[in-house]
Amino acid sequence: MYILVFDFHIDGQPAPRYVFTDPVAIHVAVEQRDVPKILREVEAATRDGLYAAGFVTYEAAPAFDPAYQVHAPAKGGLPLAWFAVFDRAVDPAILQHHRSGEFQVGQWHVRTPREQYEAAVREIHEAIASGNTYQVNYSVRLQASFAGDDFAFYEKLRWSQRAPYTAYIRSDDWSILSISPELFFERNGSGIMTRPMKGTVKRGRTLTEDAELARWLQNSEKNRAENVMIVDLLRNDLGRVAVPGTVQVPSLFDVETYPTVLQMTSTIVAQLRDDVDLAAIFAALFPCGSITGAPKISTMSRIAQLETDPRGVYCGSVGLLLPRDRAIFNVAIRTIEMDRTSGAAIYGAGGGITWDSQAVDEYEELHAKAQILEDAERDFALLETLRLDSGEYALYSYHLQRLSDSARYFQIPVDHAEVASVLSNCVRQRPTGAWRVRLLVDRSGKVDAEIGTEPLPPCAWSPSDAAAKTVMPIALAPMPVSSEERWLYHKTTRREFYDAIRSQLGNAFDALLYNEAHEVTEFTFANLVYELRGRLYTPPVSCGLLPGTLRACLLQEGRVVERSLHMSEMKTVDRLWWINSVRGWVPVQLTGLSTYQQTRATGSRVGG
Repeated sequence: MYILVFDFHIDGQPAPRYVFTDPVAIHVAVEQRDVPKILREVEAATRDGLYAAGFVTYEAAPAFDPAYQVHAPAKGGLPLAWFAVFDRAVDPAILQHHRSGEFQVGQWHVRTPREQYEAAVREIHEAIASGNTYQVNYSVRLQASFAGDDFAFYEKLRWSQRAPYTAYIRSDDWSILSISPELFFERNGSGIMTRPMKGTVKRGRTLTEDAELARWLQNSEKNRAENVMIVDLLRNDLGRVAVPGTVQVPSLFDVETYPTVLQMTSTIVAQLRDDVDLAAIFAALFPCGSITGAPKISTMSRIAQLETDPRGVYCGSVGLLLPRDRAIFNVAIRTIEMDRTSGAAIYGAGGGITWDSQAVDEYEELHAKAQILEDAERDFALLETLRLDSGEYALYSYHLQRLSDSARYFQIPVDHAEVASVLSNCVRQRPTGAWRVRLLVDRSGKVDAEIGTEPLPPCAWSPSDAAAKTVMPIALAPMPVSSEERWLYHKTTRREFYDAIRSQLGNAFDALLYNEAHEVTEFTFANLVYELRGRLYTPPVSCGLLPGTLRACLLQEGRVVERSLHMSEMKTVDRLWWINSVRGWVPVQLTGLSTYQQTRATGSRVGG
């Protein structure tokens, strides 16, 4: 059974989903000489009004230039190239029953040990010093076991990554799940465009950090040099099939945001000569220079020496051909190859190694690119918990601003009119009294709200109001948080860490958290305000904590000031408050500080 699903952007914009079943013809190339032949055959079919879709593996490169050195294809693996031809696209509704399918993914293991990776980087540096290459796109493979509905896995990956060139191709023997952000080329009649990606940095924890990192990426000499090198390579490649003088670079060093990384791209366009067909385009461009390095021939030879496995469809191309000279092909990065018989899943990840590259940084970047495999398995929704009191929401504008910031960060489309409508409906249901309202916005932008079943107690909005309240006991968290964990900075339904802490509270009201530097951060359900020598402070967000709405209001009004608080200072603090927008100010007292000090003195791990 064949199922092909293409969620490609066309002309740079989201396009309708193309779904194909029941091909009228299958074209397979297992020998190098057959690859250009089947490209011409499927292109001819589209000129007769048919559709075609499929892939070309990285190991098909010698079909276009025998000087390209690659590994032999994996025994029993994918053919060099595979395309199916269809008389029409079918209604995407046929896929509905797959969307909630069950699947299990085992632990992903990197086939290449870190020591081997670092040795390869040293060899690349030696090759650069010898003048044999300027940049090598070195990659490794990750492998895991898989069972269940791989289309459901594709849908999870697609939703979590929001990449513009994603595709799912399934046969009886194998499946390909391509979640690629990179365009190889798009042909529209005589026009052609390519948009190579080169230059990557792991995303920041907040929108502000993302903006700083984007500026750094655009101004990084190393990343600009890598990008220009590949742009020059592709300009030269396009020149082989373009009308002289038409190759242009309308855009350089654009930074695009993806869930785990920021990527730098550039755009190159040209007009094709009249005699150029699909096979000629591949002969000029394939494989894409962004996943080889430069110069292409000598660098591919180096890749074949350093990498121990064939790449398969990874770093090849997955593409869609529409009737009448319309074709879109991706660079098959962020792509999983599934063996449907054995249940083995293989994922490739890599990066461009230059003279300035540091092995430790490149290895971390590799893991950032592979993070999509972990994120796909853990869905989430944005969450705002509001206090509805006598028909009005406390700190309403602060909640909307935080929701908007996190939605932009996670690229979630939020309809603010829908948010207002849903919250207004809650007011109509509870026009009097005080109630907790949980506002949820899922990854697709769907808005929902839940009203608490029990009314809320009166709220204290200042320390003086809270003076008459009972001082609540607070426990110390048994382990530190990592200030690098981005989920701490956004209010979402992903609360596994907080829930684990709360399960160990005993009779305590909440737990006080601290980071790897032993700086106090927040509570599991509230921010911290502390009094020291007559002044009120709250820890900076950069320590690893949620930017709470009441906290934001207090800072804006100048009622509290940001100041880091080390655990060693806790004994000098005069008073502590637990604050959030639902309960207001609650006076608290920490228990267990002496135990912490003892474990620090003996060098033991807290909670260990």
